[in-house]
Amino acid sequence: MKKGILFTSLALLLSVVFTGCSCSKDGAYNFSYVEYAENGENKETDCSNPTGEREVEVCALVSAIRFNEISINLADKNISFILGDEAAEEGFYKIKDGKVLISETEDGEYVNIFKDFNMDIRYDDKAIKIHQDFFTIVYKR
Repeated sequence: MKKGILFTSLALLLSVVFTGCSCSKDGAYNFSYVEYAENGENKETDCSNPTGEREVEVCALVSAIRFNEISINLADKNISFILGDEAAEEGFYKIKDGKVLISETEDGEYVNIFKDFNMDIRYDDKAIKIHQDFFTIVYKR
């Protein structure tokens, strides 16, 4: 019995070593979709062809702020918000209780940069989510 458990554990370890672990948060996260509620029902849209009053409203807000054009890049402890070919904002990040906090310097104070807009950034299930009370913008790798 012990040999079977040992062999299984060793096989699992070797498979992670040789295939790599996708556990890292590093990478480019691109706009995927928006989550919102309508008439008590949770819905998702990529805003490519919005229909219905609520979906049109949510997509107009996302588009006006250009959140659907931003990509977010995590690399080591650095975060970059990229709009087109240029980094719109750069800094250092930490994840605390599922929330992404950002600082201008590595030793500085880490804060929610969207606090004044009643929004926050969350890291959840290999996705970055910019959350507001009425909708959540989801970015995936």
